[in-house]
Amino acid sequence: TMEASSDNKSKKYDRQLRLWGADGQAALEGAHICLLGAGPAGSETMKNLVLPGIGEFTVVDGEKVVQGDLGSNFFVEVDSVGKSRAAEVARLLHELNNFVKAAHHIEKSPAALIAENPDFVKDYTVVVATELGEAALLPLAASCELHNVPLVVVQTNGLLGIMRIQNTEHTIIESKPDFPASDLRLGNPFPGLVKLADSFVLNDLDSSEYSHVPFPVLLLKALAIWKKNHNDTVPVSRQDRDLFKESVLQLARKDDINFAEAYQHAHLAYKKFEIPYEVSTILDSDKAASVTSDSSKFWFLAHALKKFVAAEGNGELPLMGSVPDMHSTTKYFVDLQTVYKTKANEDKAALTAHLVTALTSVGLPADHISTDEITKFCKNTLFLMVTRYRSIAAEYGLESGAESLFVENLPNLDFQTMQPGNGLWYIALRAASKFQLKHGRYPGENTEDHLADIPLLKEEVATLTKAFGFEEDVVSDDHIGELVRFGNSHIHNIAAVMGGTASQEIIKILTHQWQVMNNTWLFNGIRSSSAVFEV
Repeated sequence: TMEASSDNKSKKYDRQLRLWGADGQAALEGAHICLLGAGPAGSETMKNLVLPGIGEFTVVDGEKVVQGDLGSNFFVEVDSVGKSRAAEVARLLHELNNFVKAAHHIEKSPAALIAENPDFVKDYTVVVATELGEAALLPLAASCELHNVPLVVVQTNGLLGIMRIQNTEHTIIESKPDFPASDLRLGNPFPGLVKLADSFVLNDLDSSEYSHVPFPVLLLKALAIWKKNHNDTVPVSRQDRDLFKESVLQLARKDDINFAEAYQHAHLAYKKFEIPYEVSTILDSDKAASVTSDSSKFWFLAHALKKFVAAEGNGELPLMGSVPDMHSTTKYFVDLQTVYKTKANEDKAALTAHLVTALTSVGLPADHISTDEITKFCKNTLFLMVTRYRSIAAEYGLESGAESLFVENLPNLDFQTMQPGNGLWYIALRAASKFQLKHGRYPGENTEDHLADIPLLKEEVATLTKAFGFEEDVVSDDHIGELVRFGNSHIHNIAAVMGGTASQEIIKILTHQWQVMNNTWLFNGIRSSSAVFEV
């Protein structure tokens, strides 16, 4: 039955639901991923998207399975030899998860499909391009940019792998930092919190009650005493702040845990609320200043947030409403929690009013954005992020007609201090791509005399390094020789690393949770190191 199927799905996805929630899972199940190239890296990427339950996928590949595929691609079988690689990989991937609605395949080379109909990308949520040459990659990237479809490019060559993400704009509500900041607003306490703190008369409490007063209340009490003795000023200098921390401990009757917590969090008492830089950038953007009927939900919410900050917020964001765990009695903790939740709900109501005004002003219904979406937004306003990606066209110098457009970003690679060679491998791989564009094959590939490719690749490297403004020999002969020796081979363990990383970033893109890499990730299997480049 449908109910039993839903229950089975919940059990199957239980662990991942704890990570990205029902909203994230719904985003995955609504996605249709297009894979261009059914080689090892492509198959590994799709494996890690099929297992968590994407809605459907399409595999595009014009090759037949050959004996060589059996040693590097786990998603073909001995019986697959001679059959369509697209069909076989799609079939075996689909066997991993019966909750994936559909597995499609197109028996055509990705390059031919791009040449015939580059607009095909508009039918997909994300396009994954693997082992695609520069001649096909550039029109594909242009079409994805035109249709606002995220593009993830994955390539492997021997012990090297490189991933490039192109997306016009990626908005994140739940960036989920590793160490999220608490939002207690002790530096500028709201009336409900002040009233609660005033209700505690510390001298009237017995030892048990005294040792369970929540630390936010203790800090407000300690700060009130400090301000009374210091002309109504808060501690500013390091010396004063140290003295304030000591004054907190002096209020303790014995070594109570709640006072230790207050001492640990003493800075919260005098620290004024500041809107994080990332969030300020969002609020200052043109998209937050004014909205149209074509604006995304994120920008409607950002617009309402901007209005709230300027009005009811008095320069502050809506209160998150959550309270960290602390030493206290159940009653004291619930009272504190209630105060914060009440203020958070008041702030959400005020933001919602601004949101409804904005929606109705452009002819959209007031419930265009659900209450749950508004609640999630208000709880995460401290962690909002927007990532804007440089296009592949810009990276390859097409906008200016010169590769030197890349020069301004090269210092970010810092060849002297980065993990050895990773920045140089980027240039070497770009040169190999130029080699393929000119010769129809990669260095060392399909040739009896691979050593003859070394001077040819060296020419391409020299051209690129000159365009980038570097000395001609910045990429060593060892780098060039090793890349020729690789011969564009596709090794499964490198493909597995690249597929795992690519699928992780695609899940971030689909769920709009966690920060996505911007924009290039290179894996160096020789040294087991990696680096992220914004190129």
